[in-house]
Amino acid sequence: MPSYVQPQAVPVYNLIKAIETSDYELYKSVWTTDTWNMYSHEWKSKWKKIRSGWSKIIREDLGSFGLDDFRYEYEKRSPIEGVIWILKNGKRQELSFNVEIKNGIWRIPEK
Repeated sequence: MPSYVQPQAVPVYNLIKAIETSDYELYKSVWTTDTWNMYSHEWKSKWKKIRSGWSKIIREDLGSFGLDDFRYEYEKRSPIEGVIWILKNGKRQELSFNVEIKNGIWRIPEK
């Protein structure tokens, strides 16, 4: 993990990396257990379509992308949750992700 990725941003970094590299196992790792249990039955069979959809969202919101193009800003909402904002060229982008910590691991919830 690059040093510029703070712990709260790891799931967002890994989500983008999973989309960029088509790594389904990494994609699975970014979600909370509740989210995973809710959607896992359909995610594996639809991985190609899911990846394509995420890639489109990221491109529309951030333009061309590569992991090294982004930095991350954490906005704390409570002791266990917050928002990760993506920064590109030092500017906050519209695309953001809720994150929460459980058992010392930050993940993306379905909220």
